[in-house]
Amino acid sequence: MIDLSNVDMFTRLQWASENLEPRQPNYVVVYEDPAEPDAPVKEMVASPEWMACALNGGILPSIDDCLNMKLELETADGEKIKTTYKDAQQIRLEKQIVGEKVLDYNEYLMCKPIGPMTEEQAIEYLIMKDVPARVWHPDYKYNRQMFRIVKRDQLPEDKTYRNAWRLAA
Repeated sequence: MIDLSNVDMFTRLQWASENLEPRQPNYVVVYEDPAEPDAPVKEMVASPEWMACALNGGILPSIDDCLNMKLELETADGEKIKTTYKDAQQIRLEKQIVGEKVLDYNEYLMCKPIGPMTEEQAIEYLIMKDVPARVWHPDYKYNRQMFRIVKRDQLPEDKTYRNAWRLAA
């Protein structure tokens, strides 16, 4: 395996797109967002290219580097809020955000890549990165689980009534 730890993340991703075979994920994350109680269930599937990066290792940053990426959000009334990627998820619900920028790209792009993951670890990484923390983080308590990790073949292929789907207790 080639060592890409001393190059930026864009270079690592470019290398991966040219050298790694895409890998279809076997799992889907199905979740309900408590901030949107009337919204249908959401499905999240990792892209085959991203899954190849996760399974290969040496390309993706650690989840802590992702969640702690420093952002500046700008609200509709001109307020500028300095925050992290993780905390920005909640702020986007509370305020109308019209602008967003990463404060220190070098810190994020030059972070050390992590090693190879199993498919299960990759899905957990993706949940922490892309699903709002209020759905998965143990600090938030609900009377039922807000997400499930299921095999792709467990979901109906016919999505006609998808807007009526709910997670069973």
